[in-house]
Amino acid sequence: LEQRWGFGLEELYGLALRFFKEKDGKAFHSTYEEKLKLVALHKQVLMGPYNPDTCPEVGFFDVLGNDRRREWAALGNMSKEDAMVEFVKLLNRCCHLFSTYVASHKIEKEEQEKKRKEEEERRRREEEERERLQQEEEKRRREEEERLRREEEERRRIEEERLRLEQQKQQIMAALNSQTAVQFQQYAAQQYPGNYEQQQILIRQLQEQHYQQYMQQLYQVQLAQQQIKDFKEKIQQDADSVITVGRGEVVTVRVPTHEEGSYLFWEFATDNYDIGFGVYFEWTDSPNTAVSVHVSESSDDDEEEEENISSEEKAKKNANKPLLDEIVPVYRRDCHEEVYAGSHQYPGRGVYLLKFDNSYSLWRSKSVYYRVYYTR
Repeated sequence: LEQRWGFGLEELYGLALRFFKEKDGKAFHSTYEEKLKLVALHKQVLMGPYNPDTCPEVGFFDVLGNDRRREWAALGNMSKEDAMVEFVKLLNRCCHLFSTYVASHKIEKEEQEKKRKEEEERRRREEEERERLQQEEEKRRREEEERLRREEEERRRIEEERLRLEQQKQQIMAALNSQTAVQFQQYAAQQYPGNYEQQQILIRQLQEQHYQQYMQQLYQVQLAQQQIKDFKEKIQQDADSVITVGRGEVVTVRVPTHEEGSYLFWEFATDNYDIGFGVYFEWTDSPNTAVSVHVSESSDDDEEEEENISSEEKAKKNANKPLLDEIVPVYRRDCHEEVYAGSHQYPGRGVYLLKFDNSYSLWRSKSVYYRVYYTR
C-alpha cells in the first residue's frame, strides 16, 4: 500500500478522511450506500466493532441512523487497519480524483522532505564550518601561545647566557688581571708618568686586549677538541680503523701503493696522550693491495737481533731486505690535541709503512683512530 500511494496507512487514511469531508458533494457525489459504508468504516476505525450495549439507542423513525448502525454492525470484528484499508479502497472507487489528490500531497510531502534534508544538510555544513573555524582558531591560538612561549624561553635563555658570559668574563678577567697587574701598571706608568687617569685608561685597554687574546686561544683549543671528537666518532664506525698500541710496542700499518693512485693521505688522533709517528717507504712490488697491521715490541727489535749474529750473516740479511726510505721521521705528536694529517706523492711502486711508536711509554697503552686513502 505504501509503495503504491507513497504514504503509510495512518497518513493515507488521514488524507482519505479529509478528502471525503472536504470534497463529498462538491468534487464528487457518492451514492447513499457508499456513504453508509464509508461512515461505518470510519466508526470502525474510530471506535472499534459495534457494541449495542455502549452505543445510544436510535429512534425507530431515524432511518439514516438505523441504516448507519446496521452497516456498522455488518463490519463485525474487522480490525482498525483493515477498516482503514477498506475506507481508502472504497473512496478511490467512488472518486477518481482521490488518487490525484494523494499524488499532489505526495509531491508536496517529497518537496517538504527534500527541503528538510536540504535544511539539515545546510545546518550540518554550517556546523562543520563553524567547528572547522573554531578548530583553526584554536590551532592558531595554540600556535601563537607556543610561539610566544618559545620566544620567551629564547629571550630568557639569551639573557641567562649573557649573564653567564658576563660573569664568566668578569671571573676570567679578574684572574688574568691578577697575573698582569704589576706588569701593566709599570708599563702604564712609563707611558703616562704622573698622569693617573691616563694610566688607568691604558691599563683597562691592555686588560681587555689580553682577555680577547686569551679567549681566541681558548676558542681555537675548543675547536680542535670538537674536530677530534667528530673525527673519532666517524672513524669508530669502522672497527678496523681503531688500533691499540700497547705499552712499549710499535704498530706498523702497511699500505701498498694502488695502481690508480698517485698520492697517499693519512689522518689520525689518539685519546688523552701523544704517540710517536713516522712514515717510511719500502721499495717492494707487493701483489697484495690490502692494508695490514703488524705489532712489534719496540723499534729496536731488529737492531738487537742483528747484534747477536755475525757480520757476514748481517750483510747477507741486509742484502735480502727491500730498500727502505724515510719519508717522515718518527717523533712524538700531540695528536690527542688535534687531528694529525699528512700526504705524500708516490715515489714509485711499493709499500708505505706508517709507524705508531709507543715504545717510550712503559705504563700506558694508546688507542689510535686512523684513516688512510689514495687519490690520483
